[in-house]
Parts: sequence; C-alpha cells; structure tokens
Amino acid sequence: MKASKKLTGEAYELLEGEVLWKFIDSPLGQRMKEASKQGHCHKEQQFVMGIEAREMGLGDSEELVLIQGIIDAYLEEEAGLVLIDYKTDKVQKGGEQRLAEKYRKQLEYYQRALEQMTGKPVAERMIYSITLQTIISV
Repeated sequence: MKASKKLTGEAYELLEGEVLWKFIDSPLGQRMKEASKQGHCHKEQQFVMGIEAREMGLGDSEELVLIQGIIDAYLEEEAGLVLIDYKTDKVQKGGEQRLAEKYRKQLEYYQRALEQMTGKPVAERMIYSITLQTIISV
C-alpha cells in the first residue's frame, strides 16, 4: 500500500501490523474479502437525510433535522445488508456492551440511511472495535 501510494509514509508508520493482520484474518475480514471479489463490499458511503425534530426528541415539530455521515462499510449478502462501523475507542476488555449502547442510535440512523439509499433491508449491524479487536453486534 505504501509503494502504490495508497498510504502516505506518515500513515504507514502509524499502522500496527499485528492489529491489521488480526482484522484481515478475522471472520469479518474474510467476509469482506469474499464480498469484495463479487463487488458487494462498499466502503465510506456518504449520506444526508432529514428526520423530523419530534422523532429525535427535539420538540413537537415536523421541521426536518439534517443528519449527515459516512458509513464505514457495508456488505451485500443473501440475507440482506451487513452494516459495519469501525471504532477506535480505548476501552477495557468487557467493554463491548458499553460500546454497543454508546453507538446504538448512530447505527440506527446509518441503517435507516442505508435502507433508503439501497432499497434493501439491513440484516446485521456491527461494530468492529479496533482496540478490543472484536466484532460487536448491535
């Protein structure tokens, strides 16, 4: 990646090879690899959507609140879409539930945006914790 200039020298220096390899070798990494071969792995999908203020608990108004974001990755599989969000929060082992709760609403918005964009249902939502090097279903 460094030689092909997909990574700057500075970014390359920040990589932790063991952490990266563990992700690539993980079941999720393998799923992403297979989906990529078929053109079914999508990364960094931007979106903007409007949600009524009352739905967000911001008063009793139909006024739209714009939400924008970038979905880290999603896969297209037979059972539906698989929404993937990477997190770098520094958490201790056993902090999976805390991460799931902290980001549940964000992933709900991402799911809604993804389903609106693609017209397909999201079958799985997950966080990949870089710190814990594990998948957390949300």
